Amino acid sequence: MLPLDKIKPFLWDRTVEKTPTPQNLYFLRSYKLNSLLTLNTAVKKFTRFKAAQGIRDYCLPISEDNVYDFCFWAGRDEGKDKTQAIAASTLEKYLNGIKVWHLYHRKRYPDSMDKMVKILLQSSAKADASHPAKPKKGAVHLKHLLYLVEQLQREGPMEQAVLDLAITAFWGMARLGELTYSKDSGTVDHADSLSLDTLRYAKTCKPGEVQHIDLKAIGNALCPVEAVKRRLLESKGQQSSLFGYFDASGTRRHLTKSNVTKTLTAVWKKGDFQGISGHSFRVGGASFRNAMGVNVKDICRLGRWVSECYKLYIRPYTSQEKADAISLMEDLDRCWAIASSSTAN
Repeated sequence: MLPLDKIKPFLWDRTVEKTPTPQNLYFLRSYKLNSLLTLNTAVKKFTRFKAAQGIRDYCLPISEDNVYDFCFWAGRDEGKDKTQAIAASTLEKYLNGIKVWHLYHRKRYPDSMDKMVKILLQSSAKADASHPAKPKKGAVHLKHLLYLVEQLQREGPMEQAVLDLAITAFWGMARLGELTYSKDSGTVDHADSLSLDTLRYAKTCKPGEVQHIDLKAIGNALCPVEAVKRRLLESKGQQSSLFGYFDASGTRRHLTKSNVTKTLTAVWKKGDFQGISGHSFRVGGASFRNAMGVNVKDICRLGRWVSECYKLYIRPYTSQEKADAISLMEDLDRCWAIASSSTAN
């Protein structure tokens, strides 16, 4: 099911609201969820540009002057500090999104500006070079996962579901958007559902393709297989969301990205952990394996990377961080073995 409620600006011929036709829906289904959200973000950025001009009512197509002025407004310029400025690479992505916006509404984009845009992007890129680099997303470490366990395992059903999702995201090197749902209740559409090891809307897969997440039992409290088993048991055999829970009224609730992020942010704040975001689980899983000497080819296979972009996710461990991680795993394994032995007896 297409998340139409999340891409409303893109669906409008700007200030004119339009209901998508079957042909429109056919067009939209060619894009993955992440791509649709990016297209929508491009339209929202252009809308803010028009609002800055004092213009709130307009319709497509946009003019050549609009393209020129938007590039100047949104691109970085040497010697000027513009709060709305974005990187040249992002600006180029947004301009492509605006082109698709025109295609969707069957309006003619001013392609005559393409050569000019190329020059403007070069100017913006030069300004980017002197701009401080954006801090890289931090990596979740084992100590962070253990802190999540301590804070969430005895909380309510939603928090417990978030914990199991977080553990799965780390070991499966998954994005939160690949494990969460577009709505928190109601029937889960097949295209928006999660099986035991299947990722929907995976960023690295082709349209219509399904990717799988590999999870391995590790025999301690951070085991992703045990996390999935808990979710299956909690679902009571219902054909519904894997990462969900039943509220006080018995209604099945599905974890959305916003709810998961809100819960995790509160925990990170309580623990005074800085620089950790939803993407940090994918970064953390890749970085941990790299620190433990896992072959790069295996990291790429497990993380579903098909190019060298995996390097963007690796955060090197210091010698102390590596030693701490190994020691923590040994302690967790030992505690798990003792607990299992006691249960067996």
